Amino acid sequence: MSISILMITHNDAERLYIALDKLLQNYDFLTIVDNGSTDETIHLGNYFAMRSAGRVSFFGPEVWRPDNSLGGITRARNFGLQNAAGDWILVLDCDEAPENNHKICPPRSEAFPAYFLNWTTHWHNGLVTFDYKLALIRRDYGLEYDGLFHENPISSARRLGIQCGMLDTTLIHRPRITDIDHKKLRYVETLQLALKLQPNSVRLNWFLGLSLYSLGVFDAAEAALIAAAHSPGHEHPIEQLNAALLLGYRFALQGRDEAAERWLQWVIKRCKGLGQDVEMVAYGRVKERIGTIWQARANASLLLELDPQDLFYCGWPVCNREPSH
Repeated sequence: MSISILMITHNDAERLYIALDKLLQNYDFLTIVDNGSTDETIHLGNYFAMRSAGRVSFFGPEVWRPDNSLGGITRARNFGLQNAAGDWILVLDCDEAPENNHKICPPRSEAFPAYFLNWTTHWHNGLVTFDYKLALIRRDYGLEYDGLFHENPISSARRLGIQCGMLDTTLIHRPRITDIDHKKLRYVETLQLALKLQPNSVRLNWFLGLSLYSLGVFDAAEAALIAAAHSPGHEHPIEQLNAALLLGYRFALQGRDEAAERWLQWVIKRCKGLGQDVEMVAYGRVKERIGTIWQARANASLLLELDPQDLFYCGWPVCNREPSH
């Protein structure tokens, strides 16, 4: 069983140099797809490929046609999946690394064709947020990434009827941008551009609503969350569940009891039908989180004690808390 790292780069020379040195100690192959760097990344990638005795494959602009527009990273990842060596592929970015340089690999039984990993972000202000991502993929099952922005392979797994496992290992994410709110604003702008092309996207509306909420732009967040929860289609049920759960939490804080109970009951009903969903193995203690909000829904002081990072797997630090009624 051989494992390949797939990494997409864009002006990542400094981080790439550090990452490759460590990753080559643990993994059989590294596949790097550059998305049009203008720094030393392309030179460095070609250098490692030339000296690696076949263990590093580098695909620069002369090999494929990089594209940094919406959907460009999706195409880059799928190009990498198609051209990576090895039986298994671990998809990393240059600002991610296995915790404690631990080698991440599937269990010997290889019970699933793909695995979720814990994903922990360490922000420059000392805050830590927790999430998960589907990052370890067996290459011969046809999984691929999709999405104009914030791409992932989970909807592909749903379409293919693939069940995934969860590994008790963690990827550490250390973003380059030190100003969290600036990063959020740039993220929001990109989401808004993508929504002009896909206005009914559950996933895009959910992440827009979540990002606006974490910035403290609560009314605009509500509109995006309602759009996510009401969007047609069944490829992103967890995003719909999250949107409805955050709406129930918000309305309860505002004392809008009827609206809060309506959304929370919708969440409870929907959750019962998601037991076999591919993402539920990673989504974790969802019933506990729903129950926590439900029990506290009429008590603003209890609701304010809850931490949105724990409730919604935000990925973002929620620095702005909505006041209660």
